[in-house]
Amino acid sequence: MWMIMDRYEQYVRTSPRYIDDLQLTAEVKRIVCELRTDLCDAVRVHLIRVPGFNASMAPNGAMFVQSGLLLRIENDSQLAAVLGHELSHFDRRHSIENWRKHRRASTGFAVFGAILGAASAVAVGGATDYQSVQRSLDLSNTAYLMLETAQIFTIFQLLAFSREQESEADLDGVNWMAGTAYSPTETVTLWKNLAEEEAAAGDQAGFSLLSTHPTPAKRIAELSRVAAAAKSAVVDEPTKVASMVGEYRLDWLEDELQALTPEQFAHVAERQAWFGVLPGAIDYYQGTAWLKHAKSTGLTPREVSYAYAEAIKAFEAGHAAKTGFPPEGLSDLARCYLQTQNRGKAKWAFEAYLEAVPDAWDAKFVRRQLEAL
Repeated sequence: MWMIMDRYEQYVRTSPRYIDDLQLTAEVKRIVCELRTDLCDAVRVHLIRVPGFNASMAPNGAMFVQSGLLLRIENDSQLAAVLGHELSHFDRRHSIENWRKHRRASTGFAVFGAILGAASAVAVGGATDYQSVQRSLDLSNTAYLMLETAQIFTIFQLLAFSREQESEADLDGVNWMAGTAYSPTETVTLWKNLAEEEAAAGDQAGFSLLSTHPTPAKRIAELSRVAAAAKSAVVDEPTKVASMVGEYRLDWLEDELQALTPEQFAHVAERQAWFGVLPGAIDYYQGTAWLKHAKSTGLTPREVSYAYAEAIKAFEAGHAAKTGFPPEGLSDLARCYLQTQNRGKAKWAFEAYLEAVPDAWDAKFVRRQLEAL
């Protein structure tokens, strides 16, 4: 198992999805070290550009932090809550403990065979299963990445943590935050935000920790109790990591668009306003999410009509907001109007698009469409 994890780590380091930002990685590692100074040298932090709220800790000391997690945190304390949770699994050797249980149950050979099969196509991330990948993604670069991810995720499914282990990790993380620059109460805020996001998606929820780390109301209640009792040295809530994500925020938001349902994506997108993402940009991405959904297979005519209506609503709001709405949003809006048989508005949107970008790459095609209108 250790050998496979070493191989996985090397794959991540050479993956095109590896986030090679030394400063950002150093800030994440700093939080790890402040939570557990004695584990600082044993842990290697790797940032990976993969959608979904997730982080994972391999038994060899490799910690993988997804861009989807960094996109969602509001402050460093929320990130510390997740990192502390993963550190606890490492410190308590939960993965190795589970592996030994498999061996004692005489399933060791079967498990090892499955791990070898998963390792034959290792990739970065935290997908849950092939079905959820295929349901929520087009076959884009992100989709291929997540399909590969499902194979390596077999390892974590086979060595899944028990409820008792999850509870231990939760409590360790909160207790380690106490007395540091991180607020234990932000742990509760973080899990509540994630629960709200997944509630928005219902049974179509995409990749996140809740897929593999069940977080019922009882768990949040327990965290609330422990966090309230923990002493915190926080004066001003630190937001250094969240502020450093700024330059990547729109690119990572687009990754989320590929992986989530429009409803779940809307929850993530709307929260980006807190970090300074302009309203027009948020509306544009929400419109794009609904437009993508409208083109999905397996939808009823009514569902398609609803998706186009939601896309139009978002694009119109983005155009009205003016700030942050890209010109290509007008072209997408025009195509949505055409799909809903609104030729007059389609003509207006195409003309507005060409006025904004006369030399657009698709200008000739748009002009031909205008002639037909």
